[in-house]
Amino acid sequence: MDSSNITKNKLWLILSGLALAIILVIALDFIPSTPKTPAESGADTENSAGTEPETNPDSGDTHEVILSGDPSTFSLTFVGECAPGSPFGTDAYGSFNALAADVGTAYFFSEIAHVFAEDDFTVAVNRCIFSDEITAECAAPSANASIYASASVELILNLPSVLDEYTVHAALPIQNAGVNVIKNDTFYTREINGIPVTFLTARLTGDNTDELIARITEAKKSVAFLALCFYGGETSSHIPEDWMTEALHACADAGADLIVGTGTGVLRPAEIYNGTPIAYSLGTLLDGTQLVPENATAIMQCTVHKDADGTITTDVAYLPAYVYTDLWKPALMTEEAAADRVLDFLAGKTAMPIDTPAN
Repeated sequence: MDSSNITKNKLWLILSGLALAIILVIALDFIPSTPKTPAESGADTENSAGTEPETNPDSGDTHEVILSGDPSTFSLTFVGECAPGSPFGTDAYGSFNALAADVGTAYFFSEIAHVFAEDDFTVAVNRCIFSDEITAECAAPSANASIYASASVELILNLPSVLDEYTVHAALPIQNAGVNVIKNDTFYTREINGIPVTFLTARLTGDNTDELIARITEAKKSVAFLALCFYGGETSSHIPEDWMTEALHACADAGADLIVGTGTGVLRPAEIYNGTPIAYSLGTLLDGTQLVPENATAIMQCTVHKDADGTITTDVAYLPAYVYTDLWKPALMTEEAAADRVLDFLAGKTAMPIDTPAN
């Protein structure tokens, strides 16, 4: 064969190989790669129990919050203490646990679930242990934890001291039902309609005010909106202690944008202090340990609005409600006189949210 033809053939082979390689590279760019899981890609994700990553300003895990210029509004609902179980876990006839097994968990909040469904985020306080093995002031089978999920409650605060030793028995069944749970002394951040909202849980004792103020002050350097959810006060007392009023005013001055209390089992008045709404106690919403509770509570509704310049304002309204109507079923008060009495009490105009029982 002519040497010139051999050279030409080799040249064509080389050029053909190069062309084929280029075509393969281009083709591979159009072939979708196997998608990575959020864990593989390093993205934050909710775990199997339904909880989201917590942000703790004290541990240095926070990041600077930069609010966009787009206006935004969201609604928060807070309710009082919930104890969806029976004393010492009994399931005897006539008990809360027996009724739950008979009628199902959706029954209990059926009259007020629409309120929770219409907001952006609902927060409740749990003081019941879910366990078939542990007895406590309020205990229930794990199935009762779905009472919260059935009513569109998004976040449960596990604050009462009775739960400290048995946190896992209180939290896991609720998480498994699809509701986020945070315990006492915790920061939890959730973005709602583009606004990062940080919840700080704390027991208020009168001795930890300085520490709480320091934590709020430090947290406000990096969070946009901070709601202090506390548990404290004398049980069954409708009057805020002087030390509590002073402490909560100091927390508001330190930067708390919203303050919501439970722990007394009954309602306490509410106020707006220097622009910060303070509910001293929302009382009890659901209590399977009592047959005759003080039959008045209030559902706290907060509308949070961010202006284009980043200014955040909070408007608050209260929905008076009964704790007990038909067998542990809370319901909104429809009688004007009863509802007005609760609202007057919250405003500090009356001494009791209900008529004082006759002696």
